[in-house]
Amino acid sequence: MKRMLFAAIFALALLGAQNANAGNHFVFELDAGFNSPYSIHNTEGGMGGAYGLTLGYGGRFGNGPALYFVGRFGYSDLDYRGLNASGGLHVTRQALDFGFGGRLYLPITERLRFLLQLTLGGTFDESEVEQRGLTSLIIKENAFTLGVDAGLQYRINNNFSFGFTVANDLYPGSTAFREAPFKVGATEGLDGQVSCSFTATFHF
Repeated sequence: MKRMLFAAIFALALLGAQNANAGNHFVFELDAGFNSPYSIHNTEGGMGGAYGLTLGYGGRFGNGPALYFVGRFGYSDLDYRGLNASGGLHVTRQALDFGFGGRLYLPITERLRFLLQLTLGGTFDESEVEQRGLTSLIIKENAFTLGVDAGLQYRINNNFSFGFTVANDLYPGSTAFREAPFKVGATEGLDGQVSCSFTATFHF
């Protein structure tokens, strides 16, 4: 199933890159914001930073939507703490993620565009569980990741846009990212995270 999803997304994005008109260009995008996890209940905190870099190639079909093949690379961190009943254990999470897939731009006005992006890739996580007076526990895990992003971009000129994006990183079918939450008394593991970020996009 994962291979079929990847093949479909890759083929759609590659088709757009190959058949777009002479307005083809590259995309270089930076994003920064905050992230929050899904499904970690019975904990406090649970918010951190999110930063990313996206590279893309594609173009527009006449006056219609633009389609790009993209590669995204991200870093996020997260701090959360167990409730008093769990002894107040504290977790610091750092994660690196990557994904490849397709991005679609749909025009709303001459300068404002809606963005939809689907990627498949992976997430590499390192969580440190610490409690005062005890040795910290380091937990390293990784998981297949489905990225579903949506947002808006405003085109300042031919070479620059700024915008806002909501990105969902999901770990379908994975049993990873559960040990650290369980250590602090969470009732469920980490099934994904949502990030809200501002974007700066350069077009070439």
